[in-house]
Amino acid sequence: MLAKMRKQFVEILLEMGFLKSSNPFDRDVNRNSDNEKLVRAALCAGLYPNVAKIVPDTARPGSKRPLKLNTKTDYKVALNPSSINETEREFPSLWLVYYLKMKTAKIYLYDCTAVSPYSLLLFGGHISMRKDKGDNCVVVDDWIMFKCSPQTARLVKELRSELNNLL
Repeated sequence: MLAKMRKQFVEILLEMGFLKSSNPFDRDVNRNSDNEKLVRAALCAGLYPNVAKIVPDTARPGSKRPLKLNTKTDYKVALNPSSINETEREFPSLWLVYYLKMKTAKIYLYDCTAVSPYSLLLFGGHISMRKDKGDNCVVVDDWIMFKCSPQTARLVKELRSELNNLL
């Protein structure tokens, strides 16, 4: 099944003009496979809107307590106890994308990875600009919020528009 999916993805990327070869093992096809930031951005684009925010534990920095997470629709979610990320306390970003959210004893996230705020801005949902507590912000889908100057907000919106046109 994975071999068929890989072949299908290569064919789609070839049709879109992103690749020059239909051979999934061609070196050029895999030239970005070691670029972790790009791989995470691709995961963000593919898994969006499955996004969770890590709520920093300001009461006890360095605490071993479980991470506090929330999603747009669920105030309190947790990483699956069998997740490799479940014991992590430091991530490169406060944002995670996940493959599956399931409710058992708690609402658990499965197969998650940290993503850059830039990935969310470039590959997330609808972008708007607003003020929050006097600060200018860029907001994705009315809940993912980043403080920035009005000039940066306009630039992000224009960049996103150009990226959408390109893709």
